[in-house]
Amino acid sequence: MMLDAPNKLEIYAHRGVSALMTPDGQFTDNTMAGFQAMFQEGFRGIECDLRLTGDNYCLVFHDPEVKRIPVATSRKKQIQPLTCLGSQEGQEGQEGQEGPEGSTWLCRIPRLANVIKLVKACHGQVVFDLKETQYPRMRNVMKKIIGLSRRHHFPTSRITLLFWEGSYPFRPLKRMSRKHGIKVYRAIYQDVISFETIKQVAEMGFSGISFKFSGSQLNYQCCLEAKRLGLGINLYVSRQKKNMFTSIWHLSKWTDLVDSWTV
Repeated sequence: MMLDAPNKLEIYAHRGVSALMTPDGQFTDNTMAGFQAMFQEGFRGIECDLRLTGDNYCLVFHDPEVKRIPVATSRKKQIQPLTCLGSQEGQEGQEGQEGPEGSTWLCRIPRLANVIKLVKACHGQVVFDLKETQYPRMRNVMKKIIGLSRRHHFPTSRITLLFWEGSYPFRPLKRMSRKHGIKVYRAIYQDVISFETIKQVAEMGFSGISFKFSGSQLNYQCCLEAKRLGLGINLYVSRQKKNMFTSIWHLSKWTDLVDSWTV
């Protein structure tokens, strides 16, 4: 499906080809093939999830466990303690370094370096959803994003980071991002969002907010309030609402207000 969106509107493909499966039963979301396919279909950017392994590699993977990778020995394992290249726990991994083909099932999961190179080659943009919740690990992921962008000459202005609720300190992370021109959005995917929430996001110094699209009047009024407070707006369209999304291009009140959509 080629998207014919208004010129100023950014459309991000949620995890690339989201929730589809290949004939051999593997999911295509958060895969290099899925990301490539979405750029070929006309999307201007992709959204993907980042997690850190035990040997300090940044992988593009949504779940904390690897149940969806069809390898029997790996189904119950957690991403965090695993190692990519057989390194011992805690050893510093060199991002972008590739292991021998087939040396580990983790080679099937894209690495941050590969995604950055693809997005650069496609002249696209990327939203990184940070799935780490501990401050040191989040800071490490952000350092990798900045370092790899510099190494591959990828403009950091094309990057948006999504922060979720948590007990970690936001200010140092936001300072690090803004120093390098990275947009920092607060992700709030509750079914109902309030004006008070919008106000809190603005007071915390975020450059934008990402929340669910419902098509309701309240949803629209919250967008108006976010715009009034100088926040960028990204609306996430859930699978249940994607049919609605295909019919809203003619609703100028939405397309003129929202900066980007994740579908």
